[in-house]
Amino acid sequence: MGTAQQLAQIKVNISDAKHMVKLAAALEKLKKNENFRLLIEQGYFIEEAARLVAAKYNIAMQSTEQQRFLDSGIMGLGSLQQFFIKIDQMGDRAKDSIEADENTEAELLGMGE
Repeated sequence: MGTAQQLAQIKVNISDAKHMVKLAAALEKLKKNENFRLLIEQGYFIEEAARLVAAKYNIAMQSTEQQRFLDSGIMGLGSLQQFFIKIDQMGDRAKDSIEADENTEAELLGMGE
C-alpha cells in the first residue's frame, strides 16, 4: 500500500473513530439526564426486567406464544444494554486510535518531505 493510500485510510479511520467518540459522548450525556435515568435505567432496565421475569413464571403466562413474547422482551432489554456497553467500549478504543492514527499520519507526512 502506497503512502497516499495509507493516508487516505488513516483519514477514514480517524473520521470513523471521531464518530464513535461522538456516539459515546452522546450516551454519556444521556446517562446524566434525569429523565433517561428514570425512564430507561430505572423504568426499563430494572422495573420492566423484573416484570418480564415475574410474568415468565406466572402460571397464566405459560402458552408458547406468551413465553415467546416475554422472551423477546427480555432479549430486547439485554440487547439495548449490550448496545450501550458496546458504545462505551468502542468510544474508549476510538479515543486511543485517533491519537495513534494522527501520529502515524504525521509520520507519513513527514516522510514525504
